[in-house]
Amino acid sequence: RTAWLFWGLAAVGGAVGVLLRAAPRGTAVLLGGIVVALLALTGAYLLTIRFRTMDRDAAPPLLRWLVQSHARYPVLALVLDGVWVTLAYYGAYVLRWSPEELVAQLPYFERSVILFVGMKLIGFILAGVYDMRWASFGLYDAFRVLRANLFGTLLAVGFLFLVEREGLSRGVVAIDFLVCLLFTTGGRLTFRIIEGTARALTDEGLPVVVVAPADGVPAIVAQLHGVGEPKLRPVAVADPEAVTTRARVGGLPLYGGERALEDALAGSGAAAVLVAGRVPSVMAHLQEYLERHGGVDVFVYEVRVEPLRSLHFA
Repeated sequence: RTAWLFWGLAAVGGAVGVLLRAAPRGTAVLLGGIVVALLALTGAYLLTIRFRTMDRDAAPPLLRWLVQSHARYPVLALVLDGVWVTLAYYGAYVLRWSPEELVAQLPYFERSVILFVGMKLIGFILAGVYDMRWASFGLYDAFRVLRANLFGTLLAVGFLFLVEREGLSRGVVAIDFLVCLLFTTGGRLTFRIIEGTARALTDEGLPVVVVAPADGVPAIVAQLHGVGEPKLRPVAVADPEAVTTRARVGGLPLYGGERALEDALAGSGAAAVLVAGRVPSVMAHLQEYLERHGGVDVFVYEVRVEPLRSLHFA
């Protein structure tokens, strides 16, 4: 899989390289920047894996400092957003002006790019987009990114008008807002897709069928990734109360109906079951299956809330 990934990246890079030879200079810079940004996003994902698995005490000082800094401040996210915002601002000029007109507009771009990008990133920080987890990026987070882009654009444009009233095109501002929204939202969504794909392709852990109501499965799967022992890997979901017989939930195939568990075990090849929720219909379905077939390891996922009786500090 690693070899195929590298071959795929090489093919994409080669295709873009061939394309850039015939493209105008502005388009070539924009497309090349997007490819570099996507590679940087992949590198950021690999760094997060390194952060999660490394021994903090045995890590090199520079890497340890980077981990500690990123834990306090969103260094990697801020750098990636800086790349996306810069590409979006430049892309707005490329899309707004023809190649002949672009030459006359680039001096203002060069004078304003640092201020524009800096003020937009400040707007992102003030809008609070760096307290979200990219691995679980969803619709609510996308709306937050939308608000941050709107606030950052207004802040950057207002600041540029105070510094230099003439030179900034309203068309460039509108295109930049749309392109930057696409880049910043798409970058976070791509990170989530990479994370989900990597989890789906991993062979680590015992494959299990999650027997639970479908609406609670995403939270269960997210929690399981943080469990050390036993290391379980969800591969399918069985919900006897689900109306559909075949669907997907949380990236996993969902099996419903009276034969939900049998179909899930047969379809996924798993030989273990994780029961969550202890819903009566679910437990009855599991008991009936075990009486007929057996030979399945059963694990229980439970969430308990208990009052704290006493608190002792060592």
